[in-house]
Amino acid sequence: MKRHLFAIAAATALAACATAPKPPTTAELLVGKWECAGKVGPADMTEDVTYATGGTSTMKLSAAMQQGAMNVALSGTGAGTWALNEGDQLEETVTDVKIDSASVNGKEVGVAMFQGLLAQALDKPTTSSVAVTKTDLTLTQTGVAEGAKPVVRTCKR
Repeated sequence: MKRHLFAIAAATALAACATAPKPPTTAELLVGKWECAGKVGPADMTEDVTYATGGTSTMKLSAAMQQGAMNVALSGTGAGTWALNEGDQLEETVTDVKIDSASVNGKEVGVAMFQGLLAQALDKPTTSSVAVTKTDLTLTQTGVAEGAKPVVRTCKR
């Protein structure tokens, strides 16, 4: 009987010493594939973004916008880098974008003009605040000009 009581006491003591698993870090939660949407200037953007361990990212994107009488639609792929700075600020740099298709008012057009416009935005880091769980991610761009609306992207797994 004493042995059983000792075993129960020892098991209880060991169970009390067990620690709860450490919650995942922001970087650990961020890594993986996300389906995102947001408004960037006049464009409604959707993108499938994959953040990889080691600070690289890939994306498949689509954009649609109205410019005067023109309805413009673009789709393409891209790559970039990412890092979490102090305070869980996400710094992202798009290093490559390839426009696969472009249309104006529903008619296919050459991608060269749009590729040139997007090239101007390459290699310019942006910083966003991060709110992330296992299934939801919200990125709110910081450092925008006074009076300008920050770009907000909402994402799901």
